[in-house]
Amino acid sequence: MKTYIILFSLLLAGLTSFGQSQAVMDFHNKYKDNGKYLSVRIDGGLLNLLSGIETNDEDAQEMLDAMGKIDAINVHSIDRDEDDFQDSDIDRFKRDVKKEKYDELMIVRDGDTDVDFLIKEKKGKISDLLLVVDEPDEFVIVNISGEIDMKTIAKITDNLDIKGSEHMDKLKDKQN
Repeated sequence: MKTYIILFSLLLAGLTSFGQSQAVMDFHNKYKDNGKYLSVRIDGGLLNLLSGIETNDEDAQEMLDAMGKIDAINVHSIDRDEDDFQDSDIDRFKRDVKKEKYDELMIVRDGDTDVDFLIKEKKGKISDLLLVVDEPDEFVIVNISGEIDMKTIAKITDNLDIKGSEHMDKLKDKQN
């Protein structure tokens, strides 16, 4: 019996360290079979491998070192003109994220585009960043998990050319 309890605890620990919010997973599960839905996961193992690269460029080295602290980058995107996608899905997603104790770091309203930066902290450090981009034609969620330094995350997303990363510059500007 003790063995089962230990195995169950390890399983739960593994699931909680998966690094993606339940709201994001629910969104993914609802739309994963939709033809206009895109999901990309960059695993921490790949990022950790990249972090082992040595370079003489100080900025590049800082970015590579930070990559080793990231557990995962998940990008989810769906066209808003899809028949089974509704505004109520976005409202439900945002409501579910708030239940998970994400804090609003910054909100940007730019014309028809709404961008929400949400974070989750553990022991005073950012462990999870959600970038939620709501545009007239597309809805995008970028979920970054791990030990997060905002300036470095902005550099990483710029260099990886991730959809929605153009909004990270607004976060860099806020920090300066």
